[in-house]
Amino acid sequence: MNAKTLSVLTWIAIALGVVAYAAAGTSKVLGAEQMAQGFTHFNLPLWFMTFIGACEILGAIGLLIRRVSPLAAVCLAIIMVGAIYMHLTYDAPPMAVPAAVLLVLMVFVAWQRRPRGAI
Repeated sequence: MNAKTLSVLTWIAIALGVVAYAAAGTSKVLGAEQMAQGFTHFNLPLWFMTFIGACEILGAIGLLIRRVSPLAAVCLAIIMVGAIYMHLTYDAPPMAVPAAVLLVLMVFVAWQRRPRGAI
């Protein structure tokens, strides 16, 4: 793939991530009932929902800042690993698919946005 195609794909992945994490994070921070029910179902405290929501919002902002976008993508990917684990542990496996898709997108962004002197 040429550099222009990779750049376009990276920006698409970033845009999808920003929309998904900003929306999900805002719902968590505002204490949306569906989010609260999910965290309760996972036996997690509601303060953790607020914390994860704030991390998702900050991560969404970080994806848009070139200098910190690789770190933001890695941090969001780590959150998705946790989300996948929780869904596989407490729900049917298909419930983990959205988190898995976001994990793949964030790994792609982290790789594409890594400092070029690294690995």
